Amino acid sequence: KKAGAEVVKQVSNPLLSGLLYPLLQALDEEYLDCDAQFGGVDQRKIFMLADKYLPQLGYRKRIHLMNPMVPGLQGAKMSSSDGAKIDLLDSPEAVAKKIRKAFCEEGVVE
Repeated sequence: KKAGAEVVKQVSNPLLSGLLYPLLQALDEEYLDCDAQFGGVDQRKIFMLADKYLPQLGYRKRIHLMNPMVPGLQGAKMSSSDGAKIDLLDSPEAVAKKIRKAFCEEGVVE
């Protein structure tokens, strides 16, 4: 529950998949043979789970890099489910359309 609190919906009767998700995401480090993982601060608990438990399973520790959450095009947390992101494979037309519809807070110029 602790590791999945920010990436899995917390309910009184959780699904098994939601309980396994944090561990499976942590195991990605081993099975993708990566040296480091990069993610938003919402991944911190998954990174801490990996840091603590993967060495106990005989796997080496990895480097975990975190950055502040990047806002989506609608101003809230970026999510692939609500069209609030630009995909690397989006066509130039789709990118232009998404940018035209993007949220822009008045007075913020940074």
